[in-house]
Amino acid sequence: MRDAETRRLLARCRDAGIGALCESARLSTAVNARVFGSAAETVWLAAGETFRFGDRASACRIARLERGALTTEVVGSGPVSGLVGVWLPGDIVGLDTLAGDGPDETIRAATDSVLRAVTGQFFQRVRATEPRVANAVDRLIGRELRRRAQQCRVVCRCDADQRLAIFLLSLLCRTSPTVGLSCQLELTVSRTSIADLLGLRLETLSRKFGMLEYDGVIDLQGPRVVLIDGAALTRRAGVAEEPLTGATQLEPISRP
Repeated sequence: MRDAETRRLLARCRDAGIGALCESARLSTAVNARVFGSAAETVWLAAGETFRFGDRASACRIARLERGALTTEVVGSGPVSGLVGVWLPGDIVGLDTLAGDGPDETIRAATDSVLRAVTGQFFQRVRATEPRVANAVDRLIGRELRRRAQQCRVVCRCDADQRLAIFLLSLLCRTSPTVGLSCQLELTVSRTSIADLLGLRLETLSRKFGMLEYDGVIDLQGPRVVLIDGAALTRRAGVAEEPLTGATQLEPISRP
């Protein structure tokens, strides 16, 4: 698709109230260099390994994902549990640990991954003394809060077709943040994890993927998803018809 078309598609996602799902959790090149430069250590994670934040009160770690993919899992029996997020290269993970509250979370490598990590103490020191870093971090924290709220609303309000369409749109947007919507992506997380994130049964998710391919919306090439008809995918997401913004009561959901 042409750049103008992809930008319009992104704008429609934002207008529908799922903009935070489509935005990357990234810092600018200058801020990245300041925070994750010589003071950072390189962390290698094999698929399935967890990223250890350390003690939240004194020695938590903040990291930038350089390569691979990570998932966030919430541990507990509350209304939000299980897989709640997917992190892609360039994303910053661990910001919520600075507050020292919220649900217990586990960051796990969905595939072999490489991160650059700094201590929370160093991060907070730079944040306190450099306004550009503080402003960028505050924007990312706000984005993450909006993303989680929007993810909950999608799962609670949307049917299975919409959930999968919104998920694919969000990943496609985030894989190419400088030009708009990418035309393809690699599914680095398993379908089981995707089903967990979307609140679907695995067989339902597989059937919906198959329907998108049969209808000519996407082309599945192993783990690669190639976008064929962005307009059709947007219609299936319902983003042009009914905004997803507004308060919602989070309740346990059944899996279609």
